[in-house]
Amino acid sequence: MPDGRSQITDDFAKLCEIVAKLRAPDGCPWDREQTNQSLLPALIEEAYEAAEAARAQDEAHFCEELGDLLLLVVMHAQIACETGKFDIEDVIEEVSNKLIRRHPHVFGTSKARDAGAVLKQWEAIKREEKTSRVCQRPCPRWSAPRRPNPKPPGLISTGQNCATSSLKWKKSWGKPKKRSGHERKTGSKTRLGICCSPS
Repeated sequence: MPDGRSQITDDFAKLCEIVAKLRAPDGCPWDREQTNQSLLPALIEEAYEAAEAARAQDEAHFCEELGDLLLLVVMHAQIACETGKFDIEDVIEEVSNKLIRRHPHVFGTSKARDAGAVLKQWEAIKREEKTSRVCQRPCPRWSAPRRPNPKPPGLISTGQNCATSSLKWKKSWGKPKKRSGHERKTGSKTRLGICCSPS
């Protein structure tokens, strides 16, 4: 495990640099071709694989799968950054601010006696945020305004939209439970685009 916050910061910055290198003109052809849409099946599959590893209490595999999910988060943010939408710092800022807003019993003066009270408070704050949200709010640290967000589809429709691509992805690489130890170490990294090292 890393010692201290500075090491974590350095390691995360290194990951971001690796992903940027893969997306660069002299980087990996496969990674350069990817879009936020084309990576959706990978995002879904890796989330399932992380859940399977956690249920199996396979800590080494769980660690690996969380890394794959983190890679996809950074890759999605890098792609968005290249088109001037947002970057990984915006992603971190957004979730950090959300956690502070929705935990006033920790970062403010609100009181929540138990987990049930916390959930009720969370949902109340979430409803308030949705009511007061302005579509044309400025995107953090970017001068251009954020495009109005379309109403997000429900979980069922989202899953249906990605189901076909996800199944094709799984057929190409096989079910995660049947992978050998060597394939666990090498297969998923190649599948996610770590197919060339930064020079």
